[in-house]
Amino acid sequence: MEDLVTFDGAFAGRRVFVTGHTGFKGSWLTAWLLDLGADVTGYALPPDTDPNLFDALGLAEEVRHITADVRDREKLMSEMVRARPSVVFHLAAQPLVRLGYAEPHRTFATNVMGTVDVLEAVRACESVTAAVVVTSDKCYDNAESGRAFREEDPVGGRDPYSASKGCAELVTAAYRASFFGRDGRDGRAFAGAWNFGPAEHDAGRTVRWVVERFLREWGGGSWSTPERSGEEVREARLLDLDSGKARERLGWAGVWDVAEAVP
Repeated sequence: MEDLVTFDGAFAGRRVFVTGHTGFKGSWLTAWLLDLGADVTGYALPPDTDPNLFDALGLAEEVRHITADVRDREKLMSEMVRARPSVVFHLAAQPLVRLGYAEPHRTFATNVMGTVDVLEAVRACESVTAAVVVTSDKCYDNAESGRAFREEDPVGGRDPYSASKGCAELVTAAYRASFFGRDGRDGRAFAGAWNFGPAEHDAGRTVRWVVERFLREWGGGSWSTPERSGEEVREARLLDLDSGKARERLGWAGVWDVAEAVP
């Protein structure tokens, strides 16, 4: 295996555009980019919880913070062109399976057409040299076989959220093949789908294990399973990603395992 990838100096002074920077993953990504010296523009709806990580980290004062919806194509395009980024990270999404059942139209509009809008903005912005579209482990057509998903597996989904993420993968692949794949000889080898997930020994950790680990580390607390009214919605029982491609070709590996990350 090659040496592990490092990012020392890679983002110093680089203009980066992040959609969904007010969300949980988007906030961590934004904080990391700032620590690496990037000039970050964030484009997202306001955080949907209070408290939230975005406010806790004080990121609104550290980035060019734009409150807007990725479904507003003209606004998105004008702000991206104005920011002149070299790298775009697209994380904005409707991220919840259960809300997908309650609001399927919003879920598909945001996760599918929102991705189209971002990629259209990338096409209109001549400064962009790389775009990263983040979807979900739920993007794969899950037959509950128990096998870890690989990048060549078919995408799909049996609920609105999962299907929308599978569609986002198809949209991204179509734009890559139609508009972006012919540029950048050095980058062409890295254009495509990549899985990033926990090590194999951590893949089977349950929600119960995570919650009880938190309580043990915090020294107290309790949890319970709430009673639900009405018809239960279907969610996948097991989601496991095979990150072998990233390990072998990028030299990537998680720095912490779950036991170290939870405390």
